[in-house]
Amino acid sequence: MLKSLTNPTKISLAKPERYKMYQQLLLSVLIVVLGISHLGSSQPGAYSPISADDSEVKEIAEFALNEIDDSEHLSKIIRIDNAQSQTVAGKNYKMDITYGPTVCKRGSTTDRSSCALQQNGPMRTCEVVVFNQPWTKTRKLTEFGCQ
Repeated sequence: MLKSLTNPTKISLAKPERYKMYQQLLLSVLIVVLGISHLGSSQPGAYSPISADDSEVKEIAEFALNEIDDSEHLSKIIRIDNAQSQTVAGKNYKMDITYGPTVCKRGSTTDRSSCALQQNGPMRTCEVVVFNQPWTKTRKLTEFGCQ
């Protein structure tokens, strides 16, 4: 505690302390500013939103549908929502796919796009996660849950 500001040794001791205090304050402000600037950015390893219109997303959704659909009629994707990707040792794709049955029986054709949806057919929405590693030709449905 300083008793007198007239003592030169006390003032010289106060300057480094003040400098240290300002340095700590500046460092704290810098940490807060950097933290705020990264709030909206994606973290490494986190899922990031991607366009459901992307051709690879559509291809992954079709793959997932082939894996989960075992109905008598071929099903067709109606909508893809909440598409996201995560870079791992390859990519994880997470999305919600809504699909419904077509008029085509399984085995009658391999081209779903030529099959019309059944009128009043039941629609189903599933959240799927597909792991894709193109350089090893690995693609597998790792998680799914349907409503």
